[in-house]
Amino acid sequence: MRSIAVFLCTCALCMQTLPAGAAVPDAKKAQVILERLVLLYEATGIKAYDAPDEAVLDTVALQVFPHDSSPAAAIVAQRSTHPELFAKAAANEDVALHKDAAAHIARYFLGRKAKLASIQDDYIYGTMRVAPRWCHARFDGMDTVEKNQVLLHGSLLCEETAEFGYMRNGTVEAHIAPLDHAPLGWAVERFRVNVDAQ
Repeated sequence: MRSIAVFLCTCALCMQTLPAGAAVPDAKKAQVILERLVLLYEATGIKAYDAPDEAVLDTVALQVFPHDSSPAAAIVAQRSTHPELFAKAAANEDVALHKDAAAHIARYFLGRKAKLASIQDDYIYGTMRVAPRWCHARFDGMDTVEKNQVLLHGSLLCEETAEFGYMRNGTVEAHIAPLDHAPLGWAVERFRVNVDAQ
């Protein structure tokens, strides 16, 4: 009960900083957005960007697709079961994904689809990467900023221990803006993961 009361109090405080009538995500969507950004950081090492340009969206799609935490992991084709797709792949590449499906990976994380204009073939190829998840996000609050954007504040929680659970290891912040075609109704305009000094 105490944690629920603290959460409601925190939400009440963060809502006080928002002007009346401002478009804001609910706390569940804010949590999901931050959690996806932490997953993106773990899967790719990308800690920040300042604009969702085509290069960023393409990089996200191309780096995440062979990771076992990819939202497209269930439809990635394996060389062992679909060898006919790998005629143009390098010898060490063991997974393939249709270019259109790969483009939607960026949409899952950032709200906008990648164009992958530099990819001429129907499929992209890579080497499967399997890694455990070490970090998660915790939504801590939000503020409105310029151009109808909302700034989400969160904690980076890593290193689970039996005694303390997940411990805070940094912060994650994201500027988001409403976007009709984004999966959660919001696109990430910029974000930053800050890892505490050890």
